[in-house]
Amino acid sequence: MSAALSTTGWLDSQEVLIASRFKDRSDDDYPSRYEYERAELLCKWGAPYGVEGFVRMNTGFEIMWCDFHSPSIQLVSHLNITPPGTPAVDPNEPPPRLPGGPRPPGGGSRPGPSRPPWRRETPSPLARDAYAEWIRAAAHRSLTPQAHVKLDYSSIVSFYNPRLRSLMDAREGQRMRTHRVWPNISKADADSVADELEDVLQRRGHGSGMDWVALARGIVEEWGGRVVQMREFLWNATNALDEKTPVNMTETLAAVRRLAYSPLNPYMDTSAASNASAWDVFFDPHHSPLLHTPHFANTSALHRCMFSATGVLIHNNHIHTTPQEVLLQGSIETVLARLCTDFGAIFAESMDVADVPEDEDMVTFLQQWEVRMQTLMEWLDWTEWLRCDEICPWDSVCVMNMWPRGMPHRGPGDSPSDEDPSEWVAGSIQIKVYGCGPNLANCTPVIIVLSMSSGSPRFQVVELESI
Repeated sequence: MSAALSTTGWLDSQEVLIASRFKDRSDDDYPSRYEYERAELLCKWGAPYGVEGFVRMNTGFEIMWCDFHSPSIQLVSHLNITPPGTPAVDPNEPPPRLPGGPRPPGGGSRPGPSRPPWRRETPSPLARDAYAEWIRAAAHRSLTPQAHVKLDYSSIVSFYNPRLRSLMDAREGQRMRTHRVWPNISKADADSVADELEDVLQRRGHGSGMDWVALARGIVEEWGGRVVQMREFLWNATNALDEKTPVNMTETLAAVRRLAYSPLNPYMDTSAASNASAWDVFFDPHHSPLLHTPHFANTSALHRCMFSATGVLIHNNHIHTTPQEVLLQGSIETVLARLCTDFGAIFAESMDVADVPEDEDMVTFLQQWEVRMQTLMEWLDWTEWLRCDEICPWDSVCVMNMWPRGMPHRGPGDSPSDEDPSEWVAGSIQIKVYGCGPNLANCTPVIIVLSMSSGSPRFQVVELESI
């Protein structure tokens, strides 16, 4: 969302880079819509390192290109694709220009216009569904990477780095979408990020060649559904107990054991210690088989689970990893450690319970396990879980609120806790045309927005001309 023109944080990393290299970062805030000056400053920063443009995302993707006379860019096509019926513009009439104006209080000033000349005209009848088509196109890229851009993951510079201590406290207990860089990062940390980025741009050679996005995607695909299934099962059981609905505790216990055991099964050698407890089998390295690979000798099932994605990199002198890859590796191992530990604890605790449990004991365990799973989901905060639960019809698309469509707005005094959770739920958008007579110009295109709030569907019909 680095192209979302908002002061909620999506432009923070760009502004921190600009502030670190071009002025003392003493402003309380920055103007979100000064795009042309922002582009000029970023291009000025990147020129010594051969940076020619910046790819950014909002509902779709865009590129800020620095020099249109550069030999790196090639004109492939030059067409006027204005829809027939668009009102003509008088070339002799100067178009209105949106003045730049001063920056907000405490934000200094940035002279000059904030955007190029613009004009708002009545659209052509053929263009009245342009907004809906734009959403259709954007929805294709809301969860999958842009295929035209190849990222060098060995050179990823992240603000989620443990060395940036000034950002750690502000993120504690907050969802990722509320994390801010600009108001929280120290000058020293901002400078260190800029230094790292400049080092990466001047670095020769490549990293390990590991496909880090495939590794991360594989973990999400393997665990995402399991985590939700476990959490939903435990929630349903505890909710039934709260409502005094009879629950078969023996079957419930057996189901929890199976749900916890299944993802851990590939890492446990149950023949190594036939009389050992579940705690020992999973967590104790002394009950694990001796493997031929030295660095995996006498490791626990937990250890094998934690390093299942990155074990090939451990003590391997033939693979060179960059500092940025080391951070990615640590992140993947940290996530797997949390997943394996939480599922391992539930498995071990459930195996300690008698096969025919006492109701009172099971109630306590079910509540504890549900809290553990809910806490895990909040800690992971995966976008994989933001989806439309039902398959959309062919005339609909599943899309999240993404700038500039339907984004929540917070005032200067609002805190992240003031937001409405229903604003961040995926919904289906259906595109239809209403009120059409013999003349196409009489059509009034609308979109029907379906969102879920507290489990209840909410429909809203919006005429495209009013957006």
